[in-house]
Amino acid sequence: MQMAANPPRQRSAAGNLRPLTRTVWRRRGSFPTMNRPQLQLVVTASCTLCDEALEWLASMPDTAGHTLVTIEVTEDDATFDRYAHRVPVLIIGNAEHDWPFDAKAVSKTLNAD
Repeated sequence: MQMAANPPRQRSAAGNLRPLTRTVWRRRGSFPTMNRPQLQLVVTASCTLCDEALEWLASMPDTAGHTLVTIEVTEDDATFDRYAHRVPVLIIGNAEHDWPFDAKAVSKTLNAD
């Protein structure tokens, strides 16, 4: 697993610097990543369910060869309005998966043509 560089940061309402989005990992696999969908995980700070979701994704064999990007739910109003009461949410292409993720459904989405 290759860790990515730190993203640009923005000041929160409290004045703290926080990343808006960040690439968590790029999992190396046996196939090239260029045609594989990016995984986006909508999270928020101090979220134990989000931490569990990250661990779950890292342990899932089907995520090899994919890039995972986290999106802070407070990043913008549209993201907040859509996902605030659902985090963590996994987005793969046009598909959204709510926690707890269903391994078969996520695998099917990842392996769809």
